[in-house]
Amino acid sequence: MNKPLFKFSLTTWRSLFLTALLATFVSILIDIILIFCLAQVQAIMQLSQVVFNSPIGVIIPLIAAFGLGILSVNLWEKTQPKLPLQPPILLALVICVFIGLFMKSLLPISFLLAQFSYHSFLGLTVGIFWRGRRYWRT
Repeated sequence: MNKPLFKFSLTTWRSLFLTALLATFVSILIDIILIFCLAQVQAIMQLSQVVFNSPIGVIIPLIAAFGLGILSVNLWEKTQPKLPLQPPILLALVICVFIGLFMKSLLPISFLLAQFSYHSFLGLTVGIFWRGRRYWRT
């Protein structure tokens, strides 16, 4: 009998949190570089104001969270090649990266891309399970 909750309890939480923190750290670096570029170059700042104030601006955090999910699965594959991804591990990775986004939201810096919100949770979940779709049947 297949017991998904039993497999969920056997996941390697420490390595999942390390992968999630690494992905969150990369996200923070991208945000800081983007904010620095916006502050330094006036043309990029005007373009970003147009983009973020348009209807596309609502989708940008969703796309950024989708990319963060893909990044976290790629980092897991690179840092933990001996541990195969399974659906319970993918779900645990969603939880760990979302906790990383929560910790990111506690920093006193304003972030543009991936934020701690419902939309980010949806984008993150879709990104992780889309990138890990070849592991669904294992």
